[in-house]
Amino acid sequence: MHEKQLRALATKSFVVMFTVIGFSFCITKYNDSKIYVSAEHLNEQLSAALTNEPVDVKQYTNSSTGEIVNEIGDNYIKVSKNSMNDIQIKIKDNYMERKLIVMIDNLDEKIYDKQAVIFSREEINVDKISLNYKFNEETLKYCAVFEFTLDNVYVQTIYEDTEDFYIELKNPHEVYDKVIVVDAGHGGNDIGTASNNKRFVEKDINLNVVLELKKLLDEDSTYKVYYTRLNDKKVYLKPRLNLANEVDADLFLSVHCNGSEYISAKGTEGLYGSPKDTSGSFTSKQFAEICVEEVSAALKTRVRGVIKKEDIYIIGNSKVPVSLVELGFMSNNEDMEILSNKDNRTVAAMALYRAINRAFEEIDEAKP
Repeated sequence: MHEKQLRALATKSFVVMFTVIGFSFCITKYNDSKIYVSAEHLNEQLSAALTNEPVDVKQYTNSSTGEIVNEIGDNYIKVSKNSMNDIQIKIKDNYMERKLIVMIDNLDEKIYDKQAVIFSREEINVDKISLNYKFNEETLKYCAVFEFTLDNVYVQTIYEDTEDFYIELKNPHEVYDKVIVVDAGHGGNDIGTASNNKRFVEKDINLNVVLELKKLLDEDSTYKVYYTRLNDKKVYLKPRLNLANEVDADLFLSVHCNGSEYISAKGTEGLYGSPKDTSGSFTSKQFAEICVEEVSAALKTRVRGVIKKEDIYIIGNSKVPVSLVELGFMSNNEDMEILSNKDNRTVAAMALYRAINRAFEEIDEAKP
């Protein structure tokens, strides 16, 4: 038995003994007579306490932190250890494609099949499960790679006991108070706009700024942040929008650069406007205004203000506060001189980080 159970058992035994002794003392004091308690009766009381043992408490260990808990959430994926305690588990969350990749390493042989996976509830909608093995020539060990295509974006936490791994699945807001989606506009063969000399293209500047912003957000545990892309790949508009809506993001920030047939057009502006925004009292317009203020002040660009543009897909169909920030005009020589400077992209990222902080301050103030 566990130490906790032994302490409980000992406590019950002492309670029985002191109850009997106390009863004997009281009778003797008030009746001025002796009382005898049979050994048989005492044994019956102790036996009752001894047989009322506590039920074993299930314990799970957080594989990352080592924290021990007595229960986990209702939604999880369970994978058997198959009596192998030296195996290792890792997960990769490909949330843009709603894919969860689970890697179980250090296997002597191919011990798993798809039936080794158990889902805690039918509510976990898994569209597809695949299983592949990788062999490490150096260690002579196998790695089982499960790939699950899920119905939604989840936050995963790995727990384990002596027999199984448990991958707990929770909605982001069950774990985090503040959820953000950051979108680097364009990507891949969708280059966006470009400088007049064609040396710089929008997709690269957008990504550079977002990667700098990610460094700042990574150091801030206050936020859970999802990114639509972190490399030069094409991402269609619908998956970008779906990510923000499905995680019920508190803020949806899309980073862009502007362009115009008029080379005199310059400055920073924000686009907003979503009739489907049901988030509450903090609006997309407020978020856009904050972003423009911070970026314009930091880059020393002209303040062009905010414009309502519901015909832009991710803006017009967002259910959460969204701001599409146009950092500057790549068609304007003055703005392009600012945007082409790598240090200024870091400055822009810092401005957007301040804008996010300010936005959450206003969100908190608006709460009842």
